[in-house]
Amino acid sequence: MGKFYFSVLGLIACLFFSCGKNEDGGKIDPPPVKSGRTILVYMAADNNLVNSAWQNVDQMLVGMESIDGNLIVYIDPQGGTPQLLKIESGGKKTVVEEYAKENSASTSVLSRVIARTKALYPAESYGLVLWSHGLGWAPAGVIPKSYSADDLWRKDPNAPLTKWFAQDGANYIDISDLAGALPRDREFDFLLFDACFMGSVEALYELRNAAKYIIASPTEILSSGFSYDAILPELFADTPRFEEVCRLFVDYYRQSSSTWPYASVGLIKTDELDALAAAAKAFYASASPASADVSQVQYLERMQTHVFHDLLDYYSKIGGDAALYAAFAGQLRKTVVYEDHTEYVFSAYSGPGVGPFNMCVKLNTFCGLSTYVPRDLSALQLLQESYKETPWAKAVGIAY
Repeated sequence: MGKFYFSVLGLIACLFFSCGKNEDGGKIDPPPVKSGRTILVYMAADNNLVNSAWQNVDQMLVGMESIDGNLIVYIDPQGGTPQLLKIESGGKKTVVEEYAKENSASTSVLSRVIARTKALYPAESYGLVLWSHGLGWAPAGVIPKSYSADDLWRKDPNAPLTKWFAQDGANYIDISDLAGALPRDREFDFLLFDACFMGSVEALYELRNAAKYIIASPTEILSSGFSYDAILPELFADTPRFEEVCRLFVDYYRQSSSTWPYASVGLIKTDELDALAAAAKAFYASASPASADVSQVQYLERMQTHVFHDLLDYYSKIGGDAALYAAFAGQLRKTVVYEDHTEYVFSAYSGPGVGPFNMCVKLNTFCGLSTYVPRDLSALQLLQESYKETPWAKAVGIAY
């Protein structure tokens, strides 16, 4: 945490946190007054992704080799205690603070870490990476109550790990709570989700005031996640190169010699999301969504009953006014300013699949955002009720 002054406040702080120190135990110097950019990577890794978390930290050490900026990592690892780390130029990793056992899938912890990082490392520009499991807009409270192990959420036991936001043991953060914990004035220049399914229009619409740009995948992300050694120079550039970050992410898997060369990503300009909702509402009111053949809509996972579909492909199949559809599609292009994907994407869920090991979904079309398709199915009853309460559904006028 840096040097403490032995005031009452300093003494109290020392009781709760260990003083900042290098890995060899030496104390660190106070942080600079202000820098160009501070990026916080919030790793809720008290789960089965813990090994991948540390591998990503090692990549960060490489990525920061010659970068002048503040890369701060909060990591809550399974089997360990939470730490606040500073990754510095030259591959130096410093423990800034250590904490007692806590729930990293908690908005109070997330809010505290954000505030603490900004206080210790003030900057002209801020970025936030949210790293953990994730499941888009789907509410945590509904998931374990709605479905049996044989329906939506069963994963193939032979599948590699994928990510989905956030998990700490049996604790999760709902998107509505996450939105409340993040700034509401787009204070972050960017928000990057290293977590599955977070490129959901419903989730991102609710988070539209947190950051100017959001990078997220509407499909599953393999546990190796983003290649931080490659993307950090792009994120710390004077003007961050977000499209290059997306390209590097997909190319990392596209060019991979591993068994799992699958990825997708979208770059969302958040100040266009309100206009997207307005265009969606106008077109949706002219359409006949209940008559759509959902089996013909591009799905993005292999759940027994699909929950995530391609947004534009769904709207293309519900009829409606052609001019209003064209306006919606045009606004979508202004909102998703870049997208990239491999021919197939991976899904650990155990419904019908194609490709290697029957664990893939072929992307015949892809717009960079997913959506839930409301429909009257018993397997979706509780999820459907929750969906109608999302800000996106209310903004568009989806009430069934």
